[in-house]
Parts: sequence; C-alpha cells; structure tokens
Amino acid sequence: MPVFNLKQIISGGFSMKYKAMLVVLLFGFVPALLAQDGESALKAFGGDMKERAEARILFWDSAEKSAVGEFVITYGRPEWKPEYSETATFDKMTKGKVWRVGKNFWTMLDTNVPLRVGGEQVEPGQYYLGVLRSNDGAQWQLCFFDPVAAREDLLDASEIDQAEIAFTAPLMFSKSETVKEKLEISLEKSENRLNRSQLKIQWGSFELKTVVFARLNGE
Repeated sequence: MPVFNLKQIISGGFSMKYKAMLVVLLFGFVPALLAQDGESALKAFGGDMKERAEARILFWDSAEKSAVGEFVITYGRPEWKPEYSETATFDKMTKGKVWRVGKNFWTMLDTNVPLRVGGEQVEPGQYYLGVLRSNDGAQWQLCFFDPVAAREDLLDASEIDQAEIAFTAPLMFSKSETVKEKLEISLEKSENRLNRSQLKIQWGSFELKTVVFARLNGE
C-alpha cells in the first residue's frame, strides 16, 4: 500500500474526489491513534486486601442499654523508614506540606456527636483528615476536608495537596523515645472526664497530639 504525506496529497496529481477521501481518512485515523495512547495511560490499582486500623470512642448508657454517641477514625498504616529520622529528609517531606496521615484510601473521621478538637468545633458528620506543617516547621495542624467536595473532584488521598482544607485544629509535636514502625492513631480516654479523650498520632520517632471533647445529650 503506497504511503503519502499531507503535502503530497494536496499538491500531487490526484483528483479532487480522491484528495478529499484521503484527507478524511487521515484526519479520522490520527485521533484514533491518540485515543489509543490515552487509553493505555489509564491503569487500575488495588483490589487486594490492605491493612486498615481504627480508633473509636463509644459512649454507652448502661441503664438504658443503648449508645448515646460515638466517633471513629479509620486509617491505613504506612511503614516508617530509617531515612525519615534524618532531619533534612524529614523537613523536606513535611515543611509547608499537607500529609495524608495514612496510606491508600483517605484517613476518615466519622462522628455522630459534636466534638471540640484542639478547641475547634466539629459538627456531626464525616471528614477526611490530613496534617499540615507550617513553612518554618514550627506549627502543626490537623486538617479537615469535606468528603463530598473530594468525591466531586475525584481526588485520591495521594492528591491531598489539591483538596481544599475546610478548617484546621492545632496539634502539639514532640519527639518520642520509642519508634513506631507503622503509623498508629489512638484515642485515649480520660480517667477524670467521661467526654474527654486525647488524640495521638505516632509514626516513627515523632508524636502529634490534641485534646478531643465530645458534647453528649445536648450539652
């Protein structure tokens, strides 16, 4: 089959009908090739079982034998790597950036009672979570994202930097003597106040924490 370029088609000794037919074929074939290239770039990941953990506080009325409220955080557990302990590497990973605080799917908070997290009001509902470190490295914030907006934009947790932060709550940073090989998020109940707990995020040699209050029975 002879091969012609567009210049030959236009200037060559072909009839107008033949030229028109070749141009139509050419411009129909090129988009098809581009479409094939686009399809080959689309890939699917996952499908197998992934480790996922949860931290939950449940409030139970033993007299009524019924729940009066609960909230839960679910998250994936990334592994800590030794090189993260190097200050330069850790700063490059975190300064001025939002961290997904998890692995694979979004880290989520689901609450059916109003909360105060680090002094910030959190209404009942579902939230995606992240952690923001300031550019100078001095401040850490727990970030709350609207899942509806993230779903509308088809955002994966790995694209958390593209998601709009709804609001934040302050976190306290400290170094830990023990190293957590995998991310661990916990909610530690207070011995003195029923509705008070401490949110703790531990990964490697660092720890982030803040206080959580739950508002129960319309308090």
